Amino acid sequence: MPIPMLALLLTIMWHFISQWETGSHNPNKPFGDSYHTLYWSILNGIKDLANDVDGWFEQHSHDLYVAAAIQSNKPYMMDDAPATDVNAGVNKDAVKARVAAKVAKKAEEAKKLAERAAKATEAVARNAAASGPSSVNINFPPPVQ
Repeated sequence: MPIPMLALLLTIMWHFISQWETGSHNPNKPFGDSYHTLYWSILNGIKDLANDVDGWFEQHSHDLYVAAAIQSNKPYMMDDAPATDVNAGVNKDAVKARVAAKVAKKAEEAKKLAERAAKATEAVARNAAASGPSSVNINFPPPVQ
């Protein structure tokens, strides 16, 4: 099953599940533009996963094929399905390295954000100290009675 087809299938499944989101069936919930963004989000997520974990999509496609063969009670189809190992083709070291790089990048971003927040707090305190008490007196007219 191609990746765009899988994304479409998952979007359709989301639609039918969401018809029950209130606790009762709402068959009139439209299937329209609101799912356009969801479809692209799912598609991009699957593509990212397929790019991050080598061999994941091929293994997933194989597992879907085997499950369909079992559900359709056609075990002869199983002969066409090559036997694969779940971790075949997955470079675990590369996956660990990518995950470690993402964690390091997030930690670096958090460190930079904390430094910026500290500088901003320091600048606010410095400005407040430099301005001192206000020497401007504003005389408002008395309230009208």
